[in-house]
Amino acid sequence: LLLTDVDGTLVKEGGDKLNPQYYEVIEGLKEEGVTFGVASGRQYASIEHLFEPVKKDMLFLCNNGTYVTCNGKDTFIDRMDREDVLGIIEDVRRIPSSILMYDTIELTYIESGNPGFHRMLRDDYHYAFRQVPDLTRIEEDCIKLSIYCPENMEGIMSKAFVPKWKDRIKASFSGECFLDCMRTDSNKGKALLEVQNLYGIDRSETMVFGDNLNDIEMLSQADFSYAAGNARKEVIIAARYTTAPYWEDGVLLEMKRLLRFLKEQKNI
Repeated sequence: LLLTDVDGTLVKEGGDKLNPQYYEVIEGLKEEGVTFGVASGRQYASIEHLFEPVKKDMLFLCNNGTYVTCNGKDTFIDRMDREDVLGIIEDVRRIPSSILMYDTIELTYIESGNPGFHRMLRDDYHYAFRQVPDLTRIEEDCIKLSIYCPENMEGIMSKAFVPKWKDRIKASFSGECFLDCMRTDSNKGKALLEVQNLYGIDRSETMVFGDNLNDIEMLSQADFSYAAGNARKEVIIAARYTTAPYWEDGVLLEMKRLLRFLKEQKNI
């Protein structure tokens, strides 16, 4: 099993173009019996767009692991408590320059009035989203709330918001401008464990790649854990290995190395 994060690991934050060599190597790994997947804070539609040529038989651990699907079959869904969702919406509305995203399985809902942010979601992230006047009136189950704050995200959110909610939700920084809010036990590592149990794959047969704080639980669930060379210091410490940064296609280099090894083993 090979799982990789996207933003900051494969591409720059918000990147929508993948080195085409990835597709060839992914297909090669599949032929050698490797289950390939992506574990990202992004929604399914955004990840699918990036991996369109190889999406068949691919695992999608979406929305920071709160939703797992493969070939149209949902295998895991982690829903937030409605009371927590409404409380977070109320608190975020008091934070200047912040924008809240209400993630469901199929769509992301955003309150109207932020055309620049909407363009970014549409053109950079290729999100499936809908503008609504009031997020509190959405009746669909919420699997993740994402807070976007373009300036000093950690400084602003770490002062009051994160301490207030630390016992009620899992708040994880997933990029320079994003804070993801989920159930207290939700994370990519939990989703990875669900996948390992479902497919009968041991941690000794698992390789993962990440760069940010929301990847740490996933890294701890695999014997072959890699931090991108540009990763945060905490992630490099948590990972067993470090590869080149995303702009040097560090993950691609390791995937090619794995593919060569598997082919050599088959010919012994």
